[in-house]
Amino acid sequence: MPEELKAQKSNFYGIAIDMLNALSEAVFGFERNVPYYNTFISSKSMLLEAIKNIKESDTLQTIVDSIDDLLQAYEEFDYNEYSVYSYRSDFRSAYTQRNECTIDEFYLQMIGRTFKTDEDRAIRVIDPRPRMGESITGFKALMPENTITYAAAVPENQGAITKQKFDKVALGTLKGSVISNDAFDVMFLQPPITLEKQSEKLMIKKEKDLIRDTIKYLRPNGYLVLVLPHFRFYKDIALILAKNFTDFQIRQFSGAAFERTGTVFLIAKRKAKSKDRGNEVDPKEYQKLRHLYNLDKVTNIMNENFEEVQLPAGEEVVKYFHGSILDTDEIKNIFENSGSMSSFWKAQEVEKLSENPQNPPLPFNTGQLGLVLTSGALDGVVDEGRGYYHVVKGRVVKKTDSERDTMTNAQGQSEMELVETTSNRVEINVLLPDGTHKVLA
Repeated sequence: MPEELKAQKSNFYGIAIDMLNALSEAVFGFERNVPYYNTFISSKSMLLEAIKNIKESDTLQTIVDSIDDLLQAYEEFDYNEYSVYSYRSDFRSAYTQRNECTIDEFYLQMIGRTFKTDEDRAIRVIDPRPRMGESITGFKALMPENTITYAAAVPENQGAITKQKFDKVALGTLKGSVISNDAFDVMFLQPPITLEKQSEKLMIKKEKDLIRDTIKYLRPNGYLVLVLPHFRFYKDIALILAKNFTDFQIRQFSGAAFERTGTVFLIAKRKAKSKDRGNEVDPKEYQKLRHLYNLDKVTNIMNENFEEVQLPAGEEVVKYFHGSILDTDEIKNIFENSGSMSSFWKAQEVEKLSENPQNPPLPFNTGQLGLVLTSGALDGVVDEGRGYYHVVKGRVVKKTDSERDTMTNAQGQSEMELVETTSNRVEINVLLPDGTHKVLA
């Protein structure tokens, strides 16, 4: 086969498969009464036939003729007639409403059985963008013991409900969060998908961005669980996955869950660290993703669950897991683990000047009290008994008082004069047992 023909065939296959994905999405997700709906169906059949013919062809003309036939049906096609509301309402809400969860707990439990380990260690599972309706408790119950679940990028108003389902929660957005890389054994990812154009002809795929930006959290040989519509494995997404993962297992949903969303499950192992990771692509694995428009070749999860996989050996420590917004529980944990209180109490220890009773001249005047306070002799912890303590700190601060006086100048005119007086003020700062801060002046 001439090299030019071989290259043209390869280019056509890439374009044709992306077209098949787009047509599959239109047929699956659009309302039946949108313009060109029947044309979408016939074009998909025509495109499948064209791919078959081109495989058997030995001339460039066959490719040209096939493209012309496809384009002819869309001579008067206007993509501006379509919007997010061209999709079925149930499909649209599944991907535009974060509180809509497209995965039943039953499926999560089936996936949980897949992961095995021979070690008695913590298993760390992260979901970088959980949906509010998602409950991972069933998944965790069928995972190995000592599984710890992490939820990142959780909106602040959903923090309370998410904490009921995940062990650790980071509030805010991924941008601004601090999360350890190469640390998690399993990453569960159900990205939102873009349904609207961001410009006249451009659709920025949010799902691609989320996949690309979260791979780093997964440890080498850790496993990705990806939930994505079968028609969204375009070339760019398939390349990202094939460059960074291997050992793909794919299953489709069953029943009403699939009819509403068209999603499939993908389990894949992150490649071990090497100079080739991120560059080398296994053609067989890549083709698995590129041919998901043909669901007849995808095993139904109800007929066959995923093959069991072994989690990587050894335990990685998640040193950092902080959201872009600090919540009260997180601040408490940071404070308790910081050693600040130990340092604080140690700083209150003072060396006693003498064990002998002293008889200072009393009562103190203001100047004497200021000297005593500034010397630090009164600073420290006051024991009330019964386990109650006050922390006392005295100091002298500068205080400026301002007064306005009206004066008459030499010309008999009234003038306003500002008089400022700066003085030293003695104050005592007290930290009460309940954390209340008071200032006595």
